[in-house]
Amino acid sequence: MANNETGVTMSIAGYNQMKSENTKMGMFIDRIFEEATISSDKSSLVFDVTVIDQVAHLCFPERYKKKLSYLRGMETKVAMKELKEKERSDDT
Repeated sequence: MANNETGVTMSIAGYNQMKSENTKMGMFIDRIFEEATISSDKSSLVFDVTVIDQVAHLCFPERYKKKLSYLRGMETKVAMKELKEKERSDDT
């Protein structure tokens, strides 16, 4: 007889991490939906971008900081590139 077991074994730490992430995501979604309103044509929801930003920062602070830092770096790169191009065009 074949053993068709479908269970998964994991450590307590792994389980707690998954549970924590699931709880945070549930809180994140619940808070966003609390502030949702109906669109003017009554066909969809409208989400408050400020609330999404605040809740993302609260629920996922490290991820938020990492993305913010990345985007700031990209903006700096673009600004430096544009400045160099402007200087080159001014020189000619």
